[in-house]
Amino acid sequence: MFNQNAPRYASYAVIDRVPGPIIDSIWYLIDNNLTGVVELNPLIEFYIIGQDDGSAAFLFTTQGDELKIKFDLKIPYDAAYPRKLMVYDDGVNQTVLLPGEIK
Repeated sequence: MFNQNAPRYASYAVIDRVPGPIIDSIWYLIDNNLTGVVELNPLIEFYIIGQDDGSAAFLFTTQGDELKIKFDLKIPYDAAYPRKLMVYDDGVNQTVLLPGEIK
């Protein structure tokens, strides 16, 4: 799961609601901070949270909330961002989606 050489996409809804650096940060964190460190399921979640200094952060949790990792971002937080982004790996393509797009 989550081979960094696989084709990667973001849905139109995600592209419309979050800036490119947030999407890029998801792929960076998967490749450099999560793969090989934690077991990644085909569907993973990132919560976008605001911090006291006005910047955004991701909160990654494993299924069952057994592990929570917060990743600080150097991107300003905007309350209009969706609360949660989902990343799905179907074994061929990887896509960032909004929760309502998961079927």
